[in-house]
Amino acid sequence: MIHAEILKPVVALIAWTLVVMFWMLVTRMPAMKAAGLKLGKLTGSKGSDADAVLPARAQWKAHNYNHLMEQPTLFYAVALTLAVVGWGDGMN
Repeated sequence: MIHAEILKPVVALIAWTLVVMFWMLVTRMPAMKAAGLKLGKLTGSKGSDADAVLPARAQWKAHNYNHLMEQPTLFYAVALTLAVVGWGDGMN
């Protein structure tokens, strides 16, 4: 049986990640348009290349989104494992 208590922080983090993703899109796309960047020409470039072209106000949202994609991987794995094995309540 899946214990839902441990999944509440997982759902909250996924929801926050989606909020930051949409925030990034509505901030960064206009900044890219203002800078004259074309999405098709960015193929093969690094994400850090945008730091030199886009304003910091647009970029920090992208950096936060990148961290939300990289850092919580272990958290998701541990939380889901605890839920599946039935240890997803109490102190866990």
